[in-house]
Amino acid sequence: MKLSKDDLQEIMAVIGQAEEFRPFIKSIVETVLSFGSELKPILESFKDYLVQGRIDAIKKYTDSGFTKDEAITMTLDDVFAVRRIFQNMSNQKRA
Repeated sequence: MKLSKDDLQEIMAVIGQAEEFRPFIKSIVETVLSFGSELKPILESFKDYLVQGRIDAIKKYTDSGFTKDEAITMTLDDVFAVRRIFQNMSNQKRA
């Protein structure tokens, strides 16, 4: 899936509105964290899902002819690229 410029602008607009929900989200997080050990299996499952996604991405790249090192690098680059996008949007909002 490729994001268009309009898609990115829409995402940025939603993120811009997210500040309004900060108190609500903070309350949700505090409530969720109060469950402690009951959440551990869910968090472990989510972590496994994320790891499997990276494994699948590496396999897809190697199946496409890239070396294992190249596939790992591209997968990590994808993760860091998404983080950079969100950091840049956050920095632009503050400026």
